[in-house]
Amino acid sequence: MHSLLRYKAPAASCHSSRAPNRCRKPALPRCAAPASEPGTPPASSGRSGPRPLVIATRPSKLAKEQTRQVQQLLLAAAQLNGQPLKLSTLEMTSLGDASQGVPLRSLGSGAFTEALDQAVLGRAADLAVHSLKDCPAALAPGLLLAACLPREDPRDVLIAPEATSLGELVPGSRVGTSSSRRAAQIRHSFPHLQVVQLRGNVDARLQRIRDRELSATVLAAAGLKRLGIMNSDEGLIGVPVGSATGAAVGGSGGSGDSSSGSGSGSSGGSSPGGFRASVLSTDEMLPAACQGAVGVICREDDEWVVSLLDAISHRGTALEVAAERACLAALLGGGGAGRGGAAFPAIAWACNTRHDADANTMDLDCLVADLEGKDLFRYTEFYRPVIDEVDAEALGSLYGSLLRMMAVGQGWVSEPGQEAEGQEAEAREQEQEQRGAGQQEGGAAAQE
Repeated sequence: MHSLLRYKAPAASCHSSRAPNRCRKPALPRCAAPASEPGTPPASSGRSGPRPLVIATRPSKLAKEQTRQVQQLLLAAAQLNGQPLKLSTLEMTSLGDASQGVPLRSLGSGAFTEALDQAVLGRAADLAVHSLKDCPAALAPGLLLAACLPREDPRDVLIAPEATSLGELVPGSRVGTSSSRRAAQIRHSFPHLQVVQLRGNVDARLQRIRDRELSATVLAAAGLKRLGIMNSDEGLIGVPVGSATGAAVGGSGGSGDSSSGSGSGSSGGSSPGGFRASVLSTDEMLPAACQGAVGVICREDDEWVVSLLDAISHRGTALEVAAERACLAALLGGGGAGRGGAAFPAIAWACNTRHDADANTMDLDCLVADLEGKDLFRYTEFYRPVIDEVDAEALGSLYGSLLRMMAVGQGWVSEPGQEAEGQEAEAREQEQEQRGAGQQEGGAAAQE
C-alpha cells in the first residue's frame, strides 16, 4: 500500500508518495548543436529565398516516415500557393544511433539530434526533422523550432504475449525499457516487477520476449502508430503486432524498407500468437515531455524557410510543446542541462499537456522521482487558460520550478550555489584532516 500526501490548490493538485520498502515563433525554447564539421559542403549559398531544400533526417524507419510526412505537408502548402518546391533528404547517423550498448541518460541531451542540428547550422541541410522528446530543452543560437506536426498519441504501450496492463504481469516479470522515466514509474507503482535495460528496434525487442528473456516491453504509441504497427483507432488497440507487421518493422539493414512490401516474414512463424499492444493510461504511465510530437527546425535567419514551415505548423501541438519544454527547462535548471555529452541529473521526470482549442485551456500533468522510484512527486492542473505560447511557457515554467524545488529538497539535484558550497565544505574538511594528521605525526616525533 502506498502512502499518499496531497496538496490542493484552485484547479490544481499535487501528490507525493513513497514506494514500499518491499523487494516560430522565437518565443519557443531552443535545442543544442555543436559547431559544424570542417569540410561540410553547403546546402545553399546562405541566402533566404526560393531554392531546393535539403532535409536532414536519421536512417531509422520512424525518422524516414516522419520526414516523409513533413515533405508531403510542405509540397501541399507550396502547391496551394502556386510555388514550385524541390525537396531532398540527407540521412545522418546520430550519436544515439551509433551507441546502442550505452544507456541513453549517459549520452546526455541531443544524442539523437545534435548531428542533424549541426548539419543545419553548417548549411549542409536547410531543415531537420526531430522527435521532440529527443530534443534538448533549448536550441543552440541560430536555430528555430519553426513547425510542429499534429501530435500523435503521446501515451505509452505495453507489449506482452497476454497482459494488457502492468498490473496484470505476474510478480517477478521482467520488463525491458531504456527509459529512466518508465523504469522509475514501474518501480514505484509495481515494485514486484523487475526492470531490465533494453535498447534496439521494435523487432529486436519482440525477439527478446519470444526468447523468454523478457516478459514485456514498453514503447511509445506514437512510433507504433506512425509505422502502421498499431491502428490509430482505439478500438483496434490490442491486436497482434508480431508476424508480418513485426517483420516489416524489424529489418535493421540499410534497405529494410523492402520488407514492408511483403506480407510474410521469418518472425511470423516463430510467434504464432503474436503480441498484444495495449495503450497504458497516463495515470499508469505518464509520458515524456513532447512524446508524440514531431518538430522541424531551421536557421532562424532563413526567413523563406521559416515562412514555409509556419504554414504547416499545428497550433495546438505548438502550445503543448512550448509548455512541456518550458517545464523541462525549469526542472533541469536551464535548457543546457545534459548538453555536450554530459549526463543528465540522477532523476526521472515526465510531463504531458492537453490543449483544448475550443475553450483555450490547458491541462498539465508532471512528475519527478528518484531513479529507483522510491519517492515520486506529481502535480496536475486542469483548465488553465492558455491563449498563446507565452501563456503555455508560463504554465510549464511554474510547474517545472515546483518539480525542481522538490528535487532539490530531496537532495536529488543541487542548485549551482549549493554545489559550490558543498565543494568548499569538502575542501575544508580535507584540509582539517590533513592538519590533524600532521599534528599527530609531529606529536609522535616529539615523543620519540
